[in-house]
Amino acid sequence: MEDMLKQILGEVKEMRSEMKSDIEELKVGQSRIEEKLDNLTTETRSNHKQLTERMDDHQRVIEAVG
Repeated sequence: MEDMLKQILGEVKEMRSEMKSDIEELKVGQSRIEEKLDNLTTETRSNHKQLTERMDDHQRVIEAVG
């Protein structure tokens, strides 16, 4: 009985160790996703600003011609 409990305890400890490793990998992946999302947000804002400026330029040309 004691041997069986030791074996179960060993398996539980091994699973715990594997779970810790998996959690660390998830944290690294989450960090990469957050960085990519930040970069995408910055790029989208920049593109929106450029598009808005171009539309404003076109609007001024249309008003000047009209």
